[in-house]
Amino acid sequence: MDYEERLLYHSGLVKNYFSIMALLPDSGLGIVTLYNMNDYFVANNLSTTLTIDVLNILMGVEPSGVWNSDYLIYHFLINLVFCLALLPAIIPLLRLRRWKSTLAVRRPLRLFIESITLHFLYPLLLLSIPPLLRTPYSAAWEYAADVIIVTVTGAVLALICGAVKLAIWVRNRVK
Repeated sequence: MDYEERLLYHSGLVKNYFSIMALLPDSGLGIVTLYNMNDYFVANNLSTTLTIDVLNILMGVEPSGVWNSDYLIYHFLINLVFCLALLPAIIPLLRLRRWKSTLAVRRPLRLFIESITLHFLYPLLLLSIPPLLRTPYSAAWEYAADVIIVTVTGAVLALICGAVKLAIWVRNRVK
């Protein structure tokens, strides 16, 4: 949105609520929108677009438009990314029997490096994402619980698979 005058804009959110204030002080126009929802990844952005569109209409500017399908499409894409993030944790579980059958012919050092990387560093990386983004887990849980659920689930699955592989490897070494 390009206006020839100053735009004062502020948004905020708390659990289950989202608000936006936009003012064009020189025109004496302003809008405040309050939403009884908080969908951090999708609906908040669409709500911002909707608020700006109302302001555009007040200014005589063509609105950009929010389509009914935008919400579903964006959520589908986010869920797809979450599923892809879980693949490194799920695939080794599904291939555990094959891994066990190749245990005797694999080099121990390569096996050790693969296992440490996939089953211990990957979960550590997943669990460190919120702190690296300077987001406390409590805040992430309040605003994006689905992200925390996927993150922790992926980390736990990878750790479980690593523990099972370690137990199998130790048992085979003892024989």
